[in-house]
Amino acid sequence: METTIKEEKYAEKMLADYSPEKKGNSDYETLKQLDQKVNRLPRVNAFVMGAIYTLVFGFGLVLCLKAMTFEGLDWLGYVLGGVGALGLIGNYYVYRVFLKHQKAVYGDRIVEVSKKILG
Repeated sequence: METTIKEEKYAEKMLADYSPEKKGNSDYETLKQLDQKVNRLPRVNAFVMGAIYTLVFGFGLVLCLKAMTFEGLDWLGYVLGGVGALGLIGNYYVYRVFLKHQKAVYGDRIVEVSKKILG
């Protein structure tokens, strides 16, 4: 049975994807993966914290504007709005701390691989 060109290309692609000796061989690929590791945790944390504090701020705003009929909970709306606003402002600084920590963890390896690429 004859193999077509399409089948050969697919087999070569699968060999390249699953071959252990070719995987991670490139310094450029290693550098990209390390950079992604450095940025992944701070970015995910910033998105999650941003979403949570936006919801807290929004619920506090709803209570303050009396869009929901919770009698006597104006004070809770002010507290939740303040906590949400402070959380949103502080989110950037938490992101910076996480990013600095990740750079400290992976920085030596990134510099080593970068110098290897640059010669």
